[in-house]
Amino acid sequence: MSLNKKLLLYIIFSLIGFGIFIGTLLKNFDDSFWNSFGIGIIFCSIINIYKILKYKNNEDYAKKLNIQINDERNKFLSEKSKSIAFYIYILTMGVGVFVSRILNYYIISQTLAYSICALIFLYYLSYFIIKKKY
Repeated sequence: MSLNKKLLLYIIFSLIGFGIFIGTLLKNFDDSFWNSFGIGIIFCSIINIYKILKYKNNEDYAKKLNIQINDERNKFLSEKSKSIAFYIYILTMGVGVFVSRILNYYIISQTLAYSICALIFLYYLSYFIIKKKY
């Protein structure tokens, strides 16, 4: 996706966030989730717009970012940290399943177990897709 399309997309996201925020103020929602959600979308979009504009206008920053993105060492470190995070997540949620089951929190236990199953399913699905591709 080109930078101009990304810039337009983040502008649209910030307008959507602004619409959500204003809509919750006008409708007097008691739930603070939607206010926070709208503000979160606005701030994330503004940060990304700033990054894109800095990338377009600052050659040193663009060069540094291109090296960082395309460097093989950084790609390896990223993949390694993803695999470690996956492993830690599975172990933590597995412990959570047993602890919540012992404490009679059956819905939480079941949700954590389904979360583990979904993640492992996505892992194997992506593994077989990548295996066919490469």
